[in-house]
Order: sequence, then structure tokens, then C-alpha cells
Amino acid sequence: LLKVVEEIYETLGTGTLKIIDIDNQNKKSIVRVYNSPLAESSLSKNRKSKEAVCYSISGILAGMFSFLFNDNVDVKEKVCLAQGKEYCEFIIQKEVN
Repeated sequence: LLKVVEEIYETLGTGTLKIIDIDNQNKKSIVRVYNSPLAESSLSKNRKSKEAVCYSISGILAGMFSFLFNDNVDVKEKVCLAQGKEYCEFIIQKEVN
């Protein structure tokens, strides 16, 4: 199923998704996105960002993992290609009320 999720993500044209860690019981995951077009666009303007810029990818991941976990999730981008990093990394966890 995880391979299918990665393949579906790639069809969106928003980079290559790799699930690094997933904990279904606690509804947490760490994923990396390589070649984010949003981050690459920021870098193509010859400027590194101080902040993560892939907000729409966070939204896509929230939808996908809410479905997978059957629960609402929060998604935070901790590392971003636009900051000069090798990839974008997202922390996904069950939404805290």
C-alpha cells in the first residue's frame, strides 16, 4: 500500500515521495519529497528561503494521510529544498484537539 501511495503522489507532478517512517498505531509518519517544483521555483530565483515553502504539498500529504490513518492529521515541513537542503521533509501526526 505504501508503494502505491508513493506512486500516486508522483502522478501529481509534485516531486518524488519517499515514506521514511510510518507508525499506523500512533498515526505518525515522516516523509521526504525530492525535486519539489515549489522549492525548485524558489531556488531558481537565486534565493534560498529561510522558511519552508511547500505549503500545498503539506495540504496534499494531509489529505492522503488523513485517509490512510482514518483520522485528521497535522503536517509540518521541517526541512525544505528551498532552504538549500537535499529534500523536503514532512512530519505527519494525528491532529491534537
